[in-house]
Amino acid sequence: MARRGHHLTEVALLASASGCLAAAGAGEREGWLDDPAVLLSLGPRARDLAVASAARSVLGIVPVAGGGGVTVKPALGPDDGRISAVEWVPLDAEGAQGEEGMALVAGTDAGWLLFYSLAGDLLHKQSIYPAKILKLNFSERKENAWEDAGSDELSVVFPGVIARCDGADLQIMLQKSFQEVKSRMWKDKFEQEDGEDTSSFEKIPLQIWNVSKFSSCVDAAIVGLMPPPLLELQLLLYCWAVESAPLLCHYSWRGCCRLSI
Repeated sequence: MARRGHHLTEVALLASASGCLAAAGAGEREGWLDDPAVLLSLGPRARDLAVASAARSVLGIVPVAGGGGVTVKPALGPDDGRISAVEWVPLDAEGAQGEEGMALVAGTDAGWLLFYSLAGDLLHKQSIYPAKILKLNFSERKENAWEDAGSDELSVVFPGVIARCDGADLQIMLQKSFQEVKSRMWKDKFEQEDGEDTSSFEKIPLQIWNVSKFSSCVDAAIVGLMPPPLLELQLLLYCWAVESAPLLCHYSWRGCCRLSI
């Protein structure tokens, strides 16, 4: 028989945040986790658990290490939709520890992204694309990875569209938002205004690919970006160099270069 003692600690710690889980529908009926309206996301190194209920418009943040959780009720209007995806975004900036070392992003079926701190503070809200967000995937790039020189990135998946947020842009925006939240004296008023007005938020730069002409999407993730093309002058110089030394170039490339000139 397999040993199960190592599971008892985790179960007990999650039970300490039962109020947070109950807000998402825990304990009301058997098999509540099988409800497609209940969304789960385990944070990096299994330190935090996010539980969202689309039907209740509730987002629960549960620290696996123990302690009470945080219940967030996003101020979603009729045009904002309901929660349809959740994902964790780790911060690797210097000095980012504790609550500032992690952020939680929720996507809605109307194409909105909402970023929250572990304390439940709204950090950012932005409309990405007017369609249901099916999945959020955050990819961390290892240092000195030979196969990819790109940065961390957040992939936002729609039925026929894939959007990409660069990790460096996310880091700058979230760190700035953390500082703004800490410096505000009227926190309750700030959160209420954020739920109604998004004009105060800066826009995160995005890259969007329309893939609907190939097929529909249910899940996707950006695995790397090709470097940008050479500038026109650089391309002409490269073509000239290839024409001057044809033995150093494959025949197909020679033909391509000749046509380019």
